[in-house]
Amino acid sequence: MVKVLVAEDDLITRLILEEMVRGWGYDIVVCENGLDAVGILTSDDPPRVAVLDWNMPRMSGVDVCRAVRERKPFIYLILLTLRSTEDDYLKGLDSGAHCFQSKPISPAVLKRHIEVGCRLVETEDQLNMQGTCALDSFYKKIITTVESRKNLSGGMFKHVAEISFFLANALKLDSLFALNIQKASIYNEIGMISVPEHILMKKDELTEFERNIIKNHTNSGEDLLSMNPEYSTALSIAKYHHESWNGELSHHGLSGTDIPVEARIVSIASVYCAMRSKRYYRDAFSHENAVSYIKSQSGLKFDPLIADVFCDNSEQFKNLLLS
Repeated sequence: MVKVLVAEDDLITRLILEEMVRGWGYDIVVCENGLDAVGILTSDDPPRVAVLDWNMPRMSGVDVCRAVRERKPFIYLILLTLRSTEDDYLKGLDSGAHCFQSKPISPAVLKRHIEVGCRLVETEDQLNMQGTCALDSFYKKIITTVESRKNLSGGMFKHVAEISFFLANALKLDSLFALNIQKASIYNEIGMISVPEHILMKKDELTEFERNIIKNHTNSGEDLLSMNPEYSTALSIAKYHHESWNGELSHHGLSGTDIPVEARIVSIASVYCAMRSKRYYRDAFSHENAVSYIKSQSGLKFDPLIADVFCDNSEQFKNLLLS
């Protein structure tokens, strides 16, 4: 059920509205001034339909509309008013209001306004869900392509996710954040889709120009994942997983704890899995050699705490089947 905000400074009118809207079966939030209305409508879980009195203390209904009209998710805005001139209607519409409810209030008309708002909110949510699903599919196709281009037949990104999840839990991060890291870590190399195939497959030493192209894949990953704010953790990982703990050779100039913890975790997991996987230009490294490298880079390339946790538990990763 859609949640409805009623913002009305007159006590009697507010009580009547509250009783009506609740009687129609809606969850309702009530306030008596425009400033409180803006706070409610810009919260993490805002009402999706708002009934706003035009004249309120601290901030008018028109000003509330202006403050939230670009807000995501979409909020349907109904202005209550005694005003009826064309200029008034245009002012309200220009502020972002979607419709008007004249005073004295007609319950039947207000009920229809709210029902229309709910239908628009539900349609908007369905379209957003379809867009998110399409984007998910798009990202997964890119990841599959990147894996096949790098000859990662053993499902490297799946193993990166397993190790990242283990490390996040071992570090006692919030359980939901650990799950988010696990899901997001598979996108760590999504920007590699921008690197030409002949560079990825090159067996000879890369030129400086070619190295810079590969280095830029973190920016490409950021560009791809910025299309959906729900991928903020994946974006952070894709952008920063090549930063060095000591700051040397960092792609974006970060060092130490300025590097997001999710990127520091995936940095170790992805290097281990990359070393243990066969590439076009080399055979896979042994488990022992990969662990030895990570240990040697503790405090240099890698966060020393996370490197220690990894090395102390490395036997758990030894049997990952990376060809």
